[in-house]
This record gives sequence, structure tokens and C-alpha cells, in this order.
Amino acid sequence: MKLLQELEAVKGNTWLLIWSGVLFYGVPTAAVGQWGVFYMRDLGVTETEMGMVSVVSTSVALVFLILGGALADSWGRKRTLILFDFISWIMGYFILVIAQNPAYFFAYAVIWGTNGASAVAYGCLFVESVDYENRGRAYAVNAILGPLPGLIMPFVGVMIIEHFQATMGNVAGLVYAVRLLYLSVVIGVIFGELIRLRGLKETAPLSKASGFLPRRYLSVFTAFPPHLPRYFRHGQLFEQYGDEVKWLWRQRAPFFYWLATAISAFASSLPALAYPLYVVDHLGLQLSALAIFASISTATGVLLTIFLVPHLSTKVLKKYMVFGFSVAPLSSIMFVTAKGNVPLLAGSGILGSFSGAFAGPAGGGYWADLIPNARRAKVSAVTGVMTNLLVIPSQFIGILLYQVLPYLPWVVVIALQLSSLVVVLSLPDNPTDGVGATAKADRQEK
Repeated sequence: MKLLQELEAVKGNTWLLIWSGVLFYGVPTAAVGQWGVFYMRDLGVTETEMGMVSVVSTSVALVFLILGGALADSWGRKRTLILFDFISWIMGYFILVIAQNPAYFFAYAVIWGTNGASAVAYGCLFVESVDYENRGRAYAVNAILGPLPGLIMPFVGVMIIEHFQATMGNVAGLVYAVRLLYLSVVIGVIFGELIRLRGLKETAPLSKASGFLPRRYLSVFTAFPPHLPRYFRHGQLFEQYGDEVKWLWRQRAPFFYWLATAISAFASSLPALAYPLYVVDHLGLQLSALAIFASISTATGVLLTIFLVPHLSTKVLKKYMVFGFSVAPLSSIMFVTAKGNVPLLAGSGILGSFSGAFAGPAGGGYWADLIPNARRAKVSAVTGVMTNLLVIPSQFIGILLYQVLPYLPWVVVIALQLSSLVVVLSLPDNPTDGVGATAKADRQEK
């Protein structure tokens, strides 16, 4: 009953973003799972090139994160979200469907990077559409429902791949099956985009927007070359972003929270490419093992989050974050030492779920309480940019470390996770103690 009450507290844009994301984005992408790495390899992409594809994608995302806060304020959150989701998801995944060689994956990386702009707009729509008292619950509900496709869809993906491998051969079958899975993403997102276009309500209409960009730059067409450089010649853009960086540094609590999550993001991204190769090639397990680990991890995370949702409040956010950041290195240690022991590998995933279930919703609520609405779009963009600057080389570094020693990426991850834990421990127990008068006044208005 308590869970139903939590669900009832999340309405409007936030609820629409959650359920449409689960059905039309989450279901098809969960079926794709980890198979994309093997798809790339079977189409002639080397491990080093895989890392370079990641570098290109995160570099482009950095540019569009810089633009994202400006566009979300000037165009409106909804318009920015719909436009760049169309570009990154629909156009990007269609390129994956027709991929033939490494050049296609580099083209995908460029297009997918535009998702940086929609990520800022999504975050603003999500948090600005829910009352202050229910923000923690909204993040928790998203943490419960978001991973649900991961319970079943990885097995669906494996079944499709194994079916076509049995009839067409291992390489040809995998390539054909993954093409179908990518096509299902394109179709699903098209439906999701139409629903969001019709159902979302703008939280920052142009009439009330900040005027961050001059009116002559507001045309959709100016978001693309050859007009894109105009944004970079417009000094106010960088000047105002500089102001947000100064604000972030002066507040210190938001800065240290960002630092902890940025280190954690780097650590999470580092072994992303190496993980499926390590499990299948180095440990000698089947593709189905990846689906099993994903499903167990998802189930644990969902159950934990359901249990935790009713207990989320400002008083416990810091405690939950500390526990989540504490468990993360334990998960990585278990993964490295498990070798081919399947129960231990599954246990590592379970510990990782503990980390996400505690740190994710609590961290989202903690961060939302730290940032005033008037600064939310630009601060989200600035912190996203700074995080991406750190994350850009992560997967490339990870795959290089994997080629030296297969387990080496996780050794580095453990050290990074311990560092992020130290930073989290330095945060104030109550997020309201770590912000200035502007943020507090903003919460009082809410």
C-alpha cells in the first residue's frame, strides 16, 4: 500500500516521463543489452576503435551539454527534449541498424552525442514537475520502474540471437539479430516521442524563459551547422556558465556532491566495454550469463528500492548515499576475485544493486534539494559538462587496461570508488545545511 501511495504522489510530466521511458525506451534497449560490443566486433571494429567511438560520443555530448542549458531555457524544456531525442535516439539507432563497418559506428557516436541537450531538458522537466516534498519519491519511483525491463528483456535478446545463430551461423546470426533489436529501439522511441509530444506540459515557456540566447538564435535550424558556431561567438553563453561554476564552487556542498558523482560516473563507465568481453572471452561464459547477471542485479535493485521508497526523507538521504557509495567497491572486489565462479559473479551484481538502490534515489533527492529552480537548467548543464570532461576517456582507458590485463580495469575502479566514498562522507548530513539563501528561498516558494 505504501508503494501505491508513493506512485500516486508522482503525477503530470514526471509520471509521463517515467512510464513512457520504461515502455518505449527501456524495453527495447534492455533487449539489446551487452550484445552491441559483439555486434561491433563482428563488423570489424577493433577493441581500440570501440574505445575511440566512446571518446567521440562523449566529446560531442559535452558540446551539446554546453548548449543544453541554454536551449532548455530559451526554447523550453519540452521542445529541446523532443528534438534532440529524435536526433539521438531515432536517427542514431537507425545508423546502427544499417551499420556495415567502423565508419558507421563513428557516425552513430556523433549523432548520439546530441543526447546531451535532451538530458538537461529531461532533468529539468522531471524535477520541476513535482512538488519539493515529493522529489525524493519521484526519483525512487523512477529507480523502481526504470530497471524493470532488465528483468526479462535481456533473455528475450539472447533467445533472438541464439535462434538466428542456430539458423545462420554464429557471426551472421548475431549481426542479423542485433540489427532487429536496434530496429525495435527505433520503432519504440518513435511511439514514445509521439506520446511525449502530445502529453508533456512545458515548465519554462518562452514567455517566461531567461532569454539566455538572443531571439534571432531561437529557430530550430540554428542548432545545426553552419549556424552552430554562432553560439560559441556569443560571449554571454560562456559568461553565464562561468557564473554557475563560481556559484557551484562557493556553495561547496553542491560542488563536493558533484565531485563524488563525477568520480563514480568515471568508475562506472571505465569497464563498460571490457565487461562483456571479460565475461565471455576471458571467463569463457555464454552470452546467456550476461542476461542472468543483468536480471539478478535488476531484480535485487527493484526490490530494495521498493523497500526503501517509504523511508526516503531529507533526514536519511546522506545515510543512504554513504551506504550506497560504501557497497560499490565491495561489489567490484567480489567481481575481480570471483573469476569463473558464477554465484560470486552474481553476488557482485547484487552488491552493485545495493549500491544503486541506496545511492541513486537518495542522491537524486539530495542534489535536487541543493539547487534552486532558477539555476537548475544551467547548473545541470555545467555539472554535466564537467562530468563529461572526466568521463570522455574512461571507456577508452578501460579497454586499453583490459588489453594489458583483463582484470586491471576493475582494480582502477575500486580505487576510484573508495575516493568517491571519502568525498561523500564530507557532505553535510542535511542538504539544506549545504546551500545558500537563494536555494532555501526557492524551496520556501515551492
